[in-house]
Amino acid sequence: MASDRVEVTGINNGLRSSLGSESGGKGDAGEVTIETGQLLVSDGAFVSTSSANEGAGGNLRVFASDRVEVIGTNDELPSVLVPSVWVLYPTAKEMPER
Repeated sequence: MASDRVEVTGINNGLRSSLGSESGGKGDAGEVTIETGQLLVSDGAFVSTSSANEGAGGNLRVFASDRVEVIGTNDELPSVLVPSVWVLYPTAKEMPER
């Protein structure tokens, strides 16, 4: 067990507190595994494995022996656990056909 408690909380200087791995290009985001007794994500913070372009989002695995809490907001931004892929298209011409 890495730690009895992992906390990711709040916003500091306009930036959300976060834990994760992200890819902004063609590469895949990495995997994130959290092993702990308790995980707290609060006050607008987030945990993610995301891709903002062509790469794949990574796996997000949480092993908590006691509890996982994802609570609260900050400036209307919710606290979240997010394994995801974000695809950005600067123009409608670049969007793939469905």
